[in-house]
This record gives sequence, C-alpha cells and structure tokens, in this order.
Amino acid sequence: MTSIIKVQNIQYTDGDAALTIADGGGVTAATTLGVTGNTTLSGNLSLADNNKIYLGTGNDLEIYHNGSESYIADVGTGGVKFRASTIRWEKNDGSETLGGVDADGGWFFKANNTTALNIDTSGRVTKPLTPRFAVYKSGSEQYINTANMGSVAVAITWNTAEVNIGSHFDLANEKFTAPVTGTYRFDFQMLTGIKVPSSGVYWVTYNLMSNGSTGTRLAGTPEMYVESYNSSGTSSAGQGGSGYHFIKVSGGCFAELAANDYVKLMMFGSDSSNVRVHSGVHSTWSGYLIG
Repeated sequence: MTSIIKVQNIQYTDGDAALTIADGGGVTAATTLGVTGNTTLSGNLSLADNNKIYLGTGNDLEIYHNGSESYIADVGTGGVKFRASTIRWEKNDGSETLGGVDADGGWFFKANNTTALNIDTSGRVTKPLTPRFAVYKSGSEQYINTANMGSVAVAITWNTAEVNIGSHFDLANEKFTAPVTGTYRFDFQMLTGIKVPSSGVYWVTYNLMSNGSTGTRLAGTPEMYVESYNSSGTSSAGQGGSGYHFIKVSGGCFAELAANDYVKLMMFGSDSSNVRVHSGVHSTWSGYLIG
C-alpha cells in the first residue's frame, strides 16, 4: 500500500514553523537541522553560494567511500585533519588538482597530473616544478669590440642549458622569461679577458637588464666592475696571453619580476676595448623562482 501526505508546512507544538516544503520538493529548516544515527544521502548535497557547513566542537565529519573511511575533518581540537590516499579539488573550469598521501606517508599535490609539491614525513618541502635554469658558454669564446660599448650594453650569449625546468630560458635570444610574478634569485660568474691598454685603463661591467634595456640595470641587482690598468706605457704589462688580463667576475642578487618580464645578462666595456668572454663552465649563469 502506498500512502501520500501532502503538506506545505510542519510546525512544532507551539505553532512555530519547523520545516517548509516548497513546490518541487525543496525543504527549508527554520533553524539547525539535526540528524541522529546513520543517515544515507542519495544524490548530491549542494549548498547555495556563500553558505557553509559548520561542525561544533567535538564533532567529526566523516565521509565513507565503498564502505571504507576515506576522509575525516576533525575540529574537536580546533584544527582540521584529512585522511585520504588521494584528494581531488575541482576548479571552476572542471579541471582537477590532486593531493594526498604518498607511499612513504608524506603529502603530495599535483597540477596538470604532475607533482608540484611534496612534504615528506620529516617536514621537508620540495617543489619539483619550480622554474629554474643553469646555462654556460660551450663552443667558441665571445669577443666584444664595438665603438660604443661603453654606453650601449651587449648581451652575453649562451650555448648550453644544463638545467631548464619549465623551458623558460631561451638560448636563441639569451634571455630568461619569468613565468609568474614573484621574487627570483640570479647568480653568475664570468671569466673575462680585458685587452691590456698601452696606457690608462680598460674596464668592464656586468649587469642584469630586463625587457630589452641596453642601458639600465634591473632594480636591486648589482653592477660588477673590473678593469685592466697599465701605467708602464708598454702593451706587454698585465697578465695572461695575447695581451689580455684575465679576471673572474661573480655576482648574485634577488629581483622582483612580473609575469612575462625577461632578463638578460649584459656587459658594458670601454669603447673598442676588445673584451673576451671565456667559454666552457668558466662562464655560467643560473636562476630560479623563490616565491
């Protein structure tokens, strides 16, 4: 036998409305809706925008999947606990970001199905996808000898990327492009040969410059200066072969970059001073995103 009760409003004994049933089956509770014992929910539980689920102190929210406990949110001690082998967060576009516990008991988080963050059981955090690069000059050395190199900087060329996570370094254009807005760390070392002048000084500076600049260093970064000085009046003064004075220049810094800013390692030098940038791992440049 099938029985049907048709009612729009259920009241308490004093006449206060307790439950209201709308056309179409929507149920509204006048105050907190309490559930005791085990209750089975069929279909989806949805909340309207800007609404929340609150758990009182000492209560747990437990969700079971196929009869096994897969998630716990525990606010009994003022915190939240998750228990799961895999947790999926769905974004507004329907795509998913994954997280969970790996085989060793540490946490992992994925983006585009690739692990982006690991927290091991000792609390150590690793970020395998952090943008970073390390390049050096393979092949021929670079000779720079232009009439206006004292006022117009020349880009240092690179031939080999030993590290290029995210492929943000462009060897063809000697530049690193920031994929996101943030703080970046850069370090470089250059083996420089400066032609020994017959008298006076030849000089070289190395600077990081951004977005096509050939004259202004990137804010917050150093200007590394070296020189070759000759007071004897003879071209054989100084050190090194073929009339060059060789000096190792190194620098390191932090830089604030916006997404799509690009950076090059540039060099100024005395006009027509014939500077030589040594090849191999004697000349390297590296950088990475801090956060």
